Amino acid sequence: SKWLSLASPMVRSRLPLQSLLGLFGALLMLSPELLLGMPEDPSDVPFNNPRVRKALAFAVEEFNQHTGDSANYFKQLRVLKAQSQVGNRDEYHLTVELVETKCPKKANKKMRYKNIQKCKQLPGDQEKPTCYFKVISSLPPNKMNMAICTCV
Repeated sequence: SKWLSLASPMVRSRLPLQSLLGLFGALLMLSPELLLGMPEDPSDVPFNNPRVRKALAFAVEEFNQHTGDSANYFKQLRVLKAQSQVGNRDEYHLTVELVETKCPKKANKKMRYKNIQKCKQLPGDQEKPTCYFKVISSLPPNKMNMAICTCV
């Protein structure tokens, strides 16, 4: 017959193999955000959210462990803002006011958040640093790291 059936093995794509490979290569170069959708912007979360509290405890402990310019621990005075961004990893954006305590830091001994919060505040009118912490929680769920810590 003069007409070629679509089921015939003789039907060939009009796109040459090089064009298909080029298209595939272009797709590979796109960012995952464009292919999978942009991650959501951080949204406000309640301060008493268990995951926020866990991120906050981690942030305060890390702050104290890596702040060598103070002989005493700092505790959370109040949380000013808490946001989270959920995706393939959870991000917590925390703005916290800290205050120096009477509890001294001891070499090779790390105080837990719960105990730091029990420490008495140093007397007098002292500076209370406001810190922004970005804490990233990834799988396994107990793995956290401090991505950003800035204080003013």
